[in-house]
Amino acid sequence: MTQQPPPQPPYKGIGLEDVRKVLDSKLVNTGVPGAIAGFGISRAFEGEWWQFGSLLGAAAGVWFLIKLGNRFAPKVERVIERADQAFNRQVDLALVNRSKFHQQYLEALKTHCRNLKVEGYKGRLPRLVLEEVYVPLRMNAGTRQTSLEQYRSRPIWDFLPKAQDRAFPERLLAVIADPGYGKTTLMRFLTLSFSNQGYGAQGAKELIPILLLFREFYSRIQSQTQPPLSQLIVEEVQNLPRCSELRTSEPWFKDQLQQGKCLVMLDGLDEVPEAQRDTVSRWANWQMQNYPSQFILTSRPHGYDSSLFEGVQRVDILDFNNDQKRTFIHQWYRFITWELIWKAHWSESQHEPDPQKRLSRQQAEAESNAEAQQGADDLSRQVFGDKSLTDLAKNPLLITIIAATHEASEQLPKRRVHLYQEIFKLLLEYRPNRRDTRLTIPSAETNQLILQKLALELTLAGNDVGSCKC
Repeated sequence: MTQQPPPQPPYKGIGLEDVRKVLDSKLVNTGVPGAIAGFGISRAFEGEWWQFGSLLGAAAGVWFLIKLGNRFAPKVERVIERADQAFNRQVDLALVNRSKFHQQYLEALKTHCRNLKVEGYKGRLPRLVLEEVYVPLRMNAGTRQTSLEQYRSRPIWDFLPKAQDRAFPERLLAVIADPGYGKTTLMRFLTLSFSNQGYGAQGAKELIPILLLFREFYSRIQSQTQPPLSQLIVEEVQNLPRCSELRTSEPWFKDQLQQGKCLVMLDGLDEVPEAQRDTVSRWANWQMQNYPSQFILTSRPHGYDSSLFEGVQRVDILDFNNDQKRTFIHQWYRFITWELIWKAHWSESQHEPDPQKRLSRQQAEAESNAEAQQGADDLSRQVFGDKSLTDLAKNPLLITIIAATHEASEQLPKRRVHLYQEIFKLLLEYRPNRRDTRLTIPSAETNQLILQKLALELTLAGNDVGSCKC
């Protein structure tokens, strides 16, 4: 019997292997699901139907996930991005806490604010230690419509939260005063007090001090929200002595601000050029509203527009009274006599070969204090013996110039013109130049000539020049 050839498939010339290859290539080109399905079909051609079914189900599942992923990919990416940011933030905070950043930051502030700076003064002054010569300022937050009880003079601590306070009674403050009243010195004193725990003696709440000078960063302000306050703080902290190598953290400062743990001091709004002052004011107001921490802003009267700020309590610095003037004079002479005279005497005596000739620290300080008392008494006699001098010594800067002039010559000039010239040079030339403040007329002599003519016109018109706020 002749053997019959095997039956041929209806698609002549194309074998099963060819069909499988075509299907595989087409499906593989559709991506992962197609590759899985193609592999399943190849299993079916080989009679492995259970693998075909499972692989086809897997392909359908992968296809569904891809379609679902394409639809929700932006949301998934955002979730992943937020999770990544949160993780990085936690890592950053952990590294900052481990590096004892807070403690090192406070130590840097102590160094930065320890000395009192009389900016622009060109006379003979030693290094002044702020805590040794600082006289607390008198302030009020009243108006003509305020009761006498509310209008009374108060120290700055009365406006800051107490240790037991859960909320901030007067969270947003604007300290306003004319030049020489010690606005910047007050901010440095508060920074120092919150750095060395001096706030505890005042019963104040613990806060992290942050001192920012408008003149150093106003050019970076682009809008009311940019740059963010936490970013600006980090940039300024890195410029502090002993902080350039310190690991600073924007998330750490942002956390402290949001938890109400900071005292943010924005100093010298009036030093911002007038063309940019509105933008800078709106930025400052936005930051003050955005974070529930304590804020203090300082400015001369002409630089502060209250309409650009919300919920900010204005506080004015008052003239020195006679008790403050006497306190300043005695603290000044006590410190200056030791630093300029007796500290060197005591140090030199320690090199004496004969122990009997060496001064003890106690002996040197007693001699210094006795000499300081004589100088302070003489200066007090001259200041309070002349009403014009008593009135002139009404703020920290002016009484500093008077005291420095007296210490240098042991006698205040009979004619006040020399004293006034020093004051004019400091206020109208040396000090603005030191602060890089742009004046329309940069020369003290030219300014003085203009003011003299103005004072003469006011006097001839019967106005009180001393009370003029021009």
